[in-house]
Amino acid sequence: MIAGVSFEAKEADSPFEPDSKRYRIIDAVVDSQGANGARFVLEARASTRGMRYVDRNLQSVRAVTRGSGWYLGVMPSEQLVLHKVKADEDMTIGLSRGSVDCFVADERGMEMVDISWPPFEPKMEVEVERGDPDIPDKFWTIKELLEKGQVKEAKRIYKGWRRENRRMGKNRIK
Repeated sequence: MIAGVSFEAKEADSPFEPDSKRYRIIDAVVDSQGANGARFVLEARASTRGMRYVDRNLQSVRAVTRGSGWYLGVMPSEQLVLHKVKADEDMTIGLSRGSVDCFVADERGMEMVDISWPPFEPKMEVEVERGDPDIPDKFWTIKELLEKGQVKEAKRIYKGWRRENRRMGKNRIK
């Protein structure tokens, strides 16, 4: 159960073809009207692609069900976020239009579930790439460091970014 919804993962063809063979997305059936879901399986130190939600109606909740890793994101309020996530933690991450998210598994690997409503379709999100003016370069640096297992350095850079933005009277990218 996630966000009060019964979740049953069932192997099915996925609309996604991840570039990397180090993670996969498995479509799932959700026992709730008006929602669907997916199960993400990430090998050790693998990451999902950075994706931006573009559909104004799409809402999604994600929770880690096995292993642990990191959530790296950019909120619609232009805040950069880095948070440790792990199984059996009473925490879910809610995403909505304008959110950018990426998950990076630690050395144990990670599995998570996603529930989306209205039912997710690929056109509801777009991949973000380095050079996107709305994504700070620090996002990509932190992602690469986490993939290499250099967690202390990734956290140091993130904390420096937060300090600098606080000093300037904001916790925003721009």
